[in-house]
Amino acid sequence: MNEFQKIHVQTVSINLQQLVADRKFLDVTLAVQGHEIQSNRMVLSASSEYFRGLFEFYGSHSPLPKRSHYDLTSEFLTIKGFQFIVNFIHSLGQLCDPIPKEDYECLYTAASFLQVESLHAMLSNLIGCHLDSTSVLQALRLATVFDDPQLYQKCMLVLLDQFQTVDIFSNEYFNLSQRHIQTIFLSDRVKVSRESFMVKQEELRVVVTNPRFAEARELLDLLVYTYSSLTGLLAFSNHLTSTHITGDISCILNGSVSNTKARIGTNFHVYSVGGLEELNAQDAQQTPEFFSADLMNPVNDCLSPLSTPAELARVHHAVTCSLSWIYVIGGESEDGQLMNHCCKYNLIERAWFPMAVLNAPRSHHNAICIESFVYAFGGYQLNWVSHYSPATDSILIYDCLADQWSPAPHHLPFAAIDMGAVLLPPKRLVMLAGGLHEHGAEMRPSDEVILYDPAEENDACFIRLPRLPLVLFGLALAYDQTSDTVFACGGRTSDSVRTADQLNIHSSGLSGQILAFNFDSRCWSLVTTLDCPRYYASAGVLSQSTLYVLGGITSDEIMERTAPLFLTDSHDFRLLGQSDLGGPDHSALASDQALFMDRLYGVTYQRSNLLQAPFRTCQFTEAWCLRNCADNDPNVDVVSFDESFEFSPLSLRTRRLKCSPLRHKDRRLLITRCMSVYCIAPHFS
Repeated sequence: MNEFQKIHVQTVSINLQQLVADRKFLDVTLAVQGHEIQSNRMVLSASSEYFRGLFEFYGSHSPLPKRSHYDLTSEFLTIKGFQFIVNFIHSLGQLCDPIPKEDYECLYTAASFLQVESLHAMLSNLIGCHLDSTSVLQALRLATVFDDPQLYQKCMLVLLDQFQTVDIFSNEYFNLSQRHIQTIFLSDRVKVSRESFMVKQEELRVVVTNPRFAEARELLDLLVYTYSSLTGLLAFSNHLTSTHITGDISCILNGSVSNTKARIGTNFHVYSVGGLEELNAQDAQQTPEFFSADLMNPVNDCLSPLSTPAELARVHHAVTCSLSWIYVIGGESEDGQLMNHCCKYNLIERAWFPMAVLNAPRSHHNAICIESFVYAFGGYQLNWVSHYSPATDSILIYDCLADQWSPAPHHLPFAAIDMGAVLLPPKRLVMLAGGLHEHGAEMRPSDEVILYDPAEENDACFIRLPRLPLVLFGLALAYDQTSDTVFACGGRTSDSVRTADQLNIHSSGLSGQILAFNFDSRCWSLVTTLDCPRYYASAGVLSQSTLYVLGGITSDEIMERTAPLFLTDSHDFRLLGQSDLGGPDHSALASDQALFMDRLYGVTYQRSNLLQAPFRTCQFTEAWCLRNCADNDPNVDVVSFDESFEFSPLSLRTRRLKCSPLRHKDRRLLITRCMSVYCIAPHFS
């Protein structure tokens, strides 16, 4: 708007206010709590959808008689708020007097109720700019009542950031809805000095509603009643007392105030993200692009399909997770186009949310989540000028609160792709190992291992560790916190190593070794081997006791040789669907395995378009128990562990566990997607 237009608006505003003061052209009277204000229908209708609908309802085209007097009654309208709104409309929004902070609420509710959008947005911004621990709960209530997403987001950010200073005994806090309580207590972003200050959703529900806690609740009610009688405070809400109880309550009994571990008793699942459908998985056997499986429960390891966005079909993407989010970053489409699209999945709400795109398409990179930041390392990155995609040494940082990517102040010591990466939570460090490093015009496998400290400056952020025993790329790293050990699983090596007759190196270059790096001894050692050597796999430690290796790429020869180890075993009979008599359906087992073998090894087998002979998708999961287990059943993992466990070389005599392939809900064997990425994250029932 230029200066002449501004002058015109100001002139019209002055004239309109003068006409109202002179009581000219006023054709309607509005009354609130006995206080009357005269105005013009056209002016009010042009500024407010509420007035427009009101006057049209009683207008000339309505069968109802036309009215000139309206009594407005609402809990959201006060005389002060209504007077301000009408004056604001009469001035065409040119009122210049500052609004007192104590009037924000009554004016905001009036503007929201009367649907004066411009004033509503201005007041929402004013409230959002003056939020603190004393006002955020009331502002959150307003944002919820009037469905204001901008103000709601600001309130939640302030509430999570200043949660320890919020008065949790105030009326506003006790009147928060169940949804707000869950969002706060299950968020990874809430800032508290100790994680034990937070509780799980199930724990909160049990304490509030389970009959087994009735006596404790009665005592609490008595204390609250006494306190309320003496002080006149604490009007408790009944939002939390109507929640249905699910799950086991043992997690509460085993917890303690001194325990700082996050979300005691959380059930962790394995999540499969992305990848492309195998050409052999036809019709009803097709595998969803996003699913979870409970590998710790041997009778319930079938997949649970989850909602999937259209953009999730991709390969060479990076996946990382926190305690409540899964982040999917970049990758390549089936035709090889690099992607800058990112998305995130909320594990609590079980829904996908948009996420800021990368500054340039990227693939073959790694991603690690540290609290409220996601770090992306290396990979191929598209150059917008040359349209080539060289390897990069850049590190990107995603701010989960601001939903924004930005370049990190550090650069990797090398341009690399297909590295192994893992977070070391107690140390707040990231380990990067192996990968293909840029050497002139070619990419060569590397044995370098570094630690990255985001908190350090300049080159001090990188710490070099002893090299891997051999050069590897596409390896998977997993961290065991109990023994302070990093496991390097599988990978692919160079041609020179293939011909060196090295132990557990397949002729195709695939490594069958699982190496361990212990931070006390600061050396790598071979601890066990893979039945299915593979690369581009995923690895993780579940329940602090079991190392899993999932997915990846193996070879035709390896798949044919190892299939009997996973398919012809008593473990399959125990997992397969039950017959009507309650026993295992052996005919279904034989038929299902025959179909599975035919799809993968028959004459009709079709290799994925992404792979060349002799490589194919690995369909088998391997697992090892990392602790000395008292259970003699070799099929069942022991998930409990001894807190006094001390790491020693003997403890790395891992016990191999028997793992059946994943299954559909109807217990048919699952043909996993090519190049899918797996991660271990909480599952909230």
